[in-house]
Amino acid sequence: MLAVESDLKTLQAKEPAVRRADQSMSTVMETIDIKPIVPPAPPVPPAPPGSSAPPVPSGSGVKMGKVPQVTVGGYWINHISKHCKRQTTLDRCDDLVRGFADMMASLGHKVEMIRSEDKASPLQWSAWADKNPGGVDTVDFSYLATHGATYGHEYDHEIKSGSKWVHWFWFPVDSSDVAYENPAPDALPEGPRKKGVPVRCYVATLKWHWVEKDQHHLPNTPITPWIVLGDGRLRWATLDCCMSLQIRLENLSRDKDLWNEQEFETVRTELAEARPDRTWGWCLDGVHMLFGFTGLSSDAWWTAWRGKSFGQRVGMGETLADSWLDEAYSHAADDAPVVLACGRSGEDSDQRLMTESLAAVAPTLRASEIGAYTYMWRS
Repeated sequence: MLAVESDLKTLQAKEPAVRRADQSMSTVMETIDIKPIVPPAPPVPPAPPGSSAPPVPSGSGVKMGKVPQVTVGGYWINHISKHCKRQTTLDRCDDLVRGFADMMASLGHKVEMIRSEDKASPLQWSAWADKNPGGVDTVDFSYLATHGATYGHEYDHEIKSGSKWVHWFWFPVDSSDVAYENPAPDALPEGPRKKGVPVRCYVATLKWHWVEKDQHHLPNTPITPWIVLGDGRLRWATLDCCMSLQIRLENLSRDKDLWNEQEFETVRTELAEARPDRTWGWCLDGVHMLFGFTGLSSDAWWTAWRGKSFGQRVGMGETLADSWLDEAYSHAADDAPVVLACGRSGEDSDQRLMTESLAAVAPTLRASEIGAYTYMWRS
């Protein structure tokens, strides 16, 4: 476990709306104000009613008195069928999800559903079906482990995010309950075709379409979210996938040997302006925090414990951001974890990221109330 101790230094970023702070050489926080500052949400109480226990330091997080029960769900995919091309077999996704769920259950939380690769479906993440049984918005805390990537496309005009670039996150979920030939209208993003039949085993944050002549997918116009998280029960989501919360080119240069020169140049161009808030801001409507990675994440026996150790600290009431950064970071595996939080203002999102725990839950914000995002990463 890595504990970082240093004075917080405030640095001026190039973008006027961005405040950047270094909390050592390896832990960095940035805050993005997306609209005029509004009064922050009421302060988070140090402990829930009925508990007089003061905060107790634990690792680099803080345990906050009594922890109310939350519901937990998980999705893991190790094997991808021939429908989803170029996806290698993974080995430890089940360990990550089950480790998290089992530890949370041992601490008194309720595991409501785990969807293994033969039970997982893209529909469980779709905005119109994610509140049905098995959907991601039917639990308070979800954990996803599989392949993933962030992509980008440049428009000739500035869009909502303040950039000409739009970014989206993508992951494969291939299951037998998906009607590949005749899905419901707009039900699933369309990927490469197999013998003329569109492959629809991908999940993306935005609705997209496949451009056959370029062998590439592009977001639909107008830009429309395919995933909307938090309009049901979901409040926290772990995205244990490569590049799930990509921050520009952070933690990508060291993985250059995984791409040829042309591919890596494409990645550099597409992701140069990527930020977690730009990728996920379209999709947040009640979720408090997302946990993921910038750059690739490991699928190895020596990091397969991160789900379990994260669940232990979260379930006991330690601060969420510190718990993820400590337990998901790996110098040996080049794992660079990221946490994204939203708030009414920059000050509010900073406070939520640094202090929220399951024992001190911040008020829920709907999409229209979000005025800023703060994300922190460790590398």
